[in-house]
Formats: sequence, structure tokens, C-alpha cells
Amino acid sequence: MLAIVMSSKICFIYRRSDWIYQCSPFMLPKTPTSGVFTSDGNYLILSDRAGFVRQANEGEILLGHISMVLDVKLSDNGRFLLSADRDEKLRVSRYPQSFVIHCFCLGHSSFIKSIISAYNIAFSAGEFLLFCYFLFFIFRSSLFFILLNNDNNVHIEEIKNIDGIIVISLNKIKDEILCLQKKVVHENLKNYLERKRKRNSKKYM
Repeated sequence: MLAIVMSSKICFIYRRSDWIYQCSPFMLPKTPTSGVFTSDGNYLILSDRAGFVRQANEGEILLGHISMVLDVKLSDNGRFLLSADRDEKLRVSRYPQSFVIHCFCLGHSSFIKSIISAYNIAFSAGEFLLFCYFLFFIFRSSLFFILLNNDNNVHIEEIKNIDGIIVISLNKIKDEILCLQKKVVHENLKNYLERKRKRNSKKYM
């Protein structure tokens, strides 16, 4: 399936096999920021500027944030709905009972622009940093993060003991991770380095 949303908030859904309308075009109440289909292709989940995540087919609001939701994804197994907002939070909700919050993934100091979910690991990108969260052991917070440099190299810095399976999974989707760099606003690198310089200067005062 392919969903296309116009600036006029009209949504078109096509079958990718023959590029025929899957359903009649319909209006959305708010301008969407991101969207994802469920694994069976029956539902389209959209986030919008008002901070809501809704099931577009039925108009049902699944969850809400207090700030703009910038990206939304489903985990590989379809159990979790991940939503990232402008206020540094990545929320993991159970799906379809999205009123049940599984956890919040914290650690970012700026907005979260993009999410990738693969091998039950969530990767969130913002302020030129990529954070990784193992969804089934999310209580351990962020296990490690990857710093994306201008040379396109991926550097892993260990914070706690990392399960070998996670590292193997990272290598498998390295190309997908590097694509996130294009989605992160490069001005954030300047802001990140400036904050880092200020933190370091306070240590020696």
C-alpha cells in the first residue's frame, strides 16, 4: 500500500501491485506528519501536528501527546506503537490498546525527528544523535547510542553491557541507520556541540 496526503489534507491510498485506488480519497482533520500501515495493510496510522495519532480508516484517536508528533512506527511484531514528539520523548504504547503506555524512552535533549524499528530495537534520531532501545527490556533505558559523523561512519559507545544479538542486529541494518542522517536537521549538530562545550566548561569552573 502507498498513502499520499496532499497539503489540502486529502488522503489517497493506492495498491502498489497495480496502482489502483484501494479506497475513495478522504479528508483528514489535521495535517499529518508521518504514517505507517499495519502489517496486514488493513489500517493506516497517522500522526499529526496537533499531537494526535489516529487510525485514519476509522478516524479513531489512538493516543495523544502534548506536543507535535513528528514520527510514528509499529514494532516488527505489531505489539507496540512508537510515537516521537517535539518534546524529546519517544513513547511506546501497546497496540491496539494504545491507551496502555508500555514505557517512555528518554535521553534526547532535543526533538526526535525519526524512528526506525527493526529486530525489536527502536532507533530514534534527533540532535545529530541516534539512540537505541531494546523494546523487550526497555526498563534498562538506552543501552548505547550511535554518533553520526560527517564521514558517515557509525561509532558505537557502550554504556552498559550489550547483548551480542543486539550488536549483530545493528550490523544488519547499518544502511538503514545511515539513511536517518539525511532526516536529521544538520543545524542540530552545531547546537549539540555548543551544549557539549558549555557542559565541559562548567566542569572546570
